[in-house]
Amino acid sequence: MLAATLISSFFLVVILILCTSLVDEKKAEVIEKKSALVKDLVTFIITAQTGLIGTALGFYFGSKSND
Repeated sequence: MLAATLISSFFLVVILILCTSLVDEKKAEVIEKKSALVKDLVTFIITAQTGLIGTALGFYFGSKSND
């Protein structure tokens, strides 16, 4: 799930960069605002997923060493 998020985030950023370079100035400003929102959302999602995966792995390996 984390890999899918990272790959889709990468492609989303590439698409936004290409769209910004191919359109005129007025549309580029709108895309720039949306790309800032996308950047914040991607950062939030990846941070949350990393924390959850770290917790799950820590619980798994922590309980395995107690046995």
